[in-house]
Amino acid sequence: MKLRPIRCAVVLAVALFASVRSEAIVYTPLTGTTYAFSCSGPTLAITPVAFSLAAGTSNPASANGNVTLGPLTILFLANQTYNTLFQDLVKKDTFTSCILTETAYIPATSSVPASTHVTTWTLELAAVTGVTALGNDASTPNYLGSSVPTALVQATFAFSNIKIQAT
Repeated sequence: MKLRPIRCAVVLAVALFASVRSEAIVYTPLTGTTYAFSCSGPTLAITPVAFSLAAGTSNPASANGNVTLGPLTILFLANQTYNTLFQDLVKKDTFTSCILTETAYIPATSSVPASTHVTTWTLELAAVTGVTALGNDASTPNYLGSSVPTALVQATFAFSNIKIQAT
């Protein structure tokens, strides 16, 4: 029996779709990094998705240039914390201390065992210096399986001192 080219194409397309479909259904958690951010006096808690801490020098051409750190910028999913941060900004509230924790899990390989690395940044006398709601064209599936835009908030903090500890 001789198969016609169109039947071969249909069989190939169905087989290809089935393999792609099964790959899409299988969920394998990716190893990664998690963040936590909290402040005291007043209390604040955020679950960041990313952050940046700028470092620079006041005069790179001179040995006498001062190194500066800051500000700390945190990116997190939009929620009611935006309103809290906005009020802290308007009232010019100062936090006694804030702690940013990054926990990175590194999976085992054939020659290296799995490990977890934790880095903690402790900010003293921190204050919110900016809050920005960010539009984003990236999307996240919701509970119905539909893609919805991911709303993000960016918060910027100034601080008087910072301590960094890595384990």
